[in-house]
Amino acid sequence: MTANMLKVTAMRESAARQYPLGGIQSAEPVADVMAFLLGDGALRLAGQVIEADGGFTSVRPLFR
Repeated sequence: MTANMLKVTAMRESAARQYPLGGIQSAEPVADVMAFLLGDGALRLAGQVIEADGGFTSVRPLFR
């Protein structure tokens, strides 16, 4: 949905600054979290919300 917007350098840089961890999200970090959740390391997890969003959720209430 944002592919066209992110093609514009100024828009991409502006979006990247909104994330506390910097940069634009890609599929790979989200896939890594999913792989962990599907593996044995997550056998004891239940009912958790894991936000793989570069810290955006923690600052989102500050944006209007």
